[in-house]
Amino acid sequence: MNIYHICKYTLFNLYKFNNVILYMDNLVTNLSYFIEQYSFVDEIEEGDKLYKYDDKIMVRKNSYFQGLSRYFLNETRENSLIYICQLHEEYVHFLYELIDELESDDNETLIMIILRTLNLNDKIMYALKCLDLTYEQNYDQLKKIIKIIDNVFRVFTFKTTMIKAKKINK
Repeated sequence: MNIYHICKYTLFNLYKFNNVILYMDNLVTNLSYFIEQYSFVDEIEEGDKLYKYDDKIMVRKNSYFQGLSRYFLNETRENSLIYICQLHEEYVHFLYELIDELESDDNETLIMIILRTLNLNDKIMYALKCLDLTYEQNYDQLKKIIKIIDNVFRVFTFKTTMIKAKKINK
């Protein structure tokens, strides 16, 4: 092998390494974005309702003025459901991106991203269950959305587990 081939090989590996780092940075950035967008899940309790402010879902705490403020801001439970569905649609793309990446690579950073994502999924499900209790479990559209989101999270958990198991057994 001459010096040209060694340099070319080294540059190719550096390029490949830099692309992996940039891609991991992109995944970390995306995860941070979704943690920020889903920050309402950390503060929601039964009785609280959701609204949107500056393109971010926020929690309106249960109070005497909750209904009045929601009325003046033209916020409804249907709007809240739309906000959740829009955000979840983006989030699902991110989940599939993680699965695709895990199939080709399983470095430590990716594993940490997936663990944080699984934690976020649990928090999202808790928040949705709080909303279901808030509406006294009689809002059928919310129940359907909860079921869909729960199924997506179960598939994500199953796929990531199966991919890791296949890699361990190799």
